Amino acid sequence: MTDTARPPRTVDALIALRADTGARTAMRRGLSQATEHYAYPYLAHRWQGRPWARTPTLRIAGLIAVTSLADEPAGDRIGTTLRRVALADRPAPGDATDRALDRIGKRLLWAQTGDLAKFHQVLTGLLPNAPLGRIDWQELHDTYLRWGHPHPDARRRIRLRVIEDFYSPVPRAEREPDPGPADENADAPKPTQPTLI
Repeated sequence: MTDTARPPRTVDALIALRADTGARTAMRRGLSQATEHYAYPYLAHRWQGRPWARTPTLRIAGLIAVTSLADEPAGDRIGTTLRRVALADRPAPGDATDRALDRIGKRLLWAQTGDLAKFHQVLTGLLPNAPLGRIDWQELHDTYLRWGHPHPDARRRIRLRVIEDFYSPVPRAEREPDPGPADENADAPKPTQPTLI
């Protein structure tokens, strides 16, 4: 039995390819249909025999190339990531959070009714310069691959997952800064003096 190494997953290979300046520049051009052909020398073998994977692979490569935190390992699904973008896009807690959530939520709802190009347009406007945590690039690639699924139920499921993740609350500990250590004795009951009879 021979030991053969499996080729790296597409997303892992794209993240590794990002380290090469020339490849990264070509990957960035994969964001647009007009310039995607510049990325072919680096990426065409990734969709060989799977022509339906061409556009999703090119667009994910472009996002990986322009997003500053693309080197992180697996992280949040895209809906949760976009919620974090909305929560970070506020000058102070309060009304600004609701407006940011509403603005990004409306963009996502608009993208739900369209093809991959619409969804990609929304992400291209939000991800590159946003203060993000980690992104689960493999999940995002899978979402791109399935966005235009021919079966309506499968297509609806993948699109709803993005919206559900976006509108699911982020745990409070991750939303608000820690107020600092509490005074351990603040709520402690006061010791009582025994009474003598």
